[in-house]
Amino acid sequence: MNNLLKIALLCVLFCVPIFAHAQIAISEIMYDLEGSDENREWIEIQNTSSLDIDVSLWWFFEEGRNHKLAAVQGNQILSPGDHAIIVQKLENFKADWPQYGGVIFDSSFLLKNTGETLVMRDTELKDIDAVSYTADQGGAGDGRTLQKVGGSWVAGMPTPGAANIASAAPVSAPPPSFSSPAPTPSPSSSGGNTAPSASPLVPKSIRVVIDTSATTMVGGRADFRGSAYGFENKPLENVRYIWNFGDGSVAEGEHVLHTYSFEGKYAVVLSVASGEFSATAHVTVEAIQALVRLSRILKNEESAYVVYNDLRETIDLSGWRIVSGETSFTLPQHSFVVSQGKAVFPVKTTGLSTDVTSFSLLYPNGALSVVGTEEQTVTAISVQVRTEDANLVVQTPVVKKEAAAMKSTAKKKALPKKTKDTVPLEIALATETARIVSTTEQAALGRVGGNAFPYTWLAALVALISLGAGAAVYLRRKGDDTITLID
Repeated sequence: MNNLLKIALLCVLFCVPIFAHAQIAISEIMYDLEGSDENREWIEIQNTSSLDIDVSLWWFFEEGRNHKLAAVQGNQILSPGDHAIIVQKLENFKADWPQYGGVIFDSSFLLKNTGETLVMRDTELKDIDAVSYTADQGGAGDGRTLQKVGGSWVAGMPTPGAANIASAAPVSAPPPSFSSPAPTPSPSSSGGNTAPSASPLVPKSIRVVIDTSATTMVGGRADFRGSAYGFENKPLENVRYIWNFGDGSVAEGEHVLHTYSFEGKYAVVLSVASGEFSATAHVTVEAIQALVRLSRILKNEESAYVVYNDLRETIDLSGWRIVSGETSFTLPQHSFVVSQGKAVFPVKTTGLSTDVTSFSLLYPNGALSVVGTEEQTVTAISVQVRTEDANLVVQTPVVKKEAAAMKSTAKKKALPKKTKDTVPLEIALATETARIVSTTEQAALGRVGGNAFPYTWLAALVALISLGAGAAVYLRRKGDDTITLID
């Protein structure tokens, strides 16, 4: 029994060191590239143990998340001492570093330019190596990376897949050939191990920067600008710029324009030369098909041309032309149209004609992009209200009040006798008054046509006055026989 325990203990003692020495370390960080960082950042790792390690079973921890690692180039088993690169997008990394032929793992991450903590975790999610970096350490958009040299992190020339050699001079040239062995520092006079000196090992270089958009439209105008910097990170003069746009076209100049005729992703290379020094830089540009529409509208008697963007990203229509008959308008520099939005160009600004039915949108090279369509015309409607219409309701009560007052006054002044002569007069007076009032109301509420109401109302008033005067004359003549006055 004791022998079995001894054997088990020996097995444990031999096994524990094996697992303890399984080590993947972060050795280089490219967190802030020149120009756009989108899908171009990368991290270099190294197997610092004496065992083969299947990196695809490990995890890369960043921004509070564990990211999986998938081998997209080379073997997922990393031998002792070997390096590998973790990239955001394989195509972009290959475009920036076409000479690299080592192991590449793809992962989904986004490094902060202000600094953060990166961790390599093993199959059991245990933290094996952790690195915290800040922009103050270097490598902030100047073409350099942060590298682990002699146990310390310093900024230097990028060396993906090779031994790190820190350099104080910012560079962005391609990495050195990987077929040659890494230089070995000479031992110090004291016999101790020290970090290699960068000055005698790294030649002076110039740095190249490309400024352009990552996306352009087929038939559109892509804008490319180059810059070159010297040893002290100052702009160089008398520099020759040679562009290769990846579609067989080349151009020369610091600022050039290029049009892609077909959709696709293109590797653009800029080569610069200044005296005895030269360098190159690479970017990936994607040419996509434009999804635009053109229409013309008339709103409140003011015309305008409208360009619609049906893409899910903002587009630049600089240099495009709207043509209407014999007139045309070239869209100025930086004429952006937001994603799934529109841009309105009033005729009073563009000077375009609205008399023709045919109009279109052209690419900067003059090729037809889309034929315009007419939108529904919107016309303002003016409504006028006649002044006399507002007074119709007021007139009718006045007539009723006057008729009632005359009738009441007549009753108070005289009490007619019950004779055959007086009864018909009272009935006639009341009947005529009611007829006049009814006629006036109908004219006020049911008038049809221009100015009929004022004349109808005036005729009714004259008839009412005439009737009252006739009744007064008649009553005066019959006063002695038919009317008794009351004191």
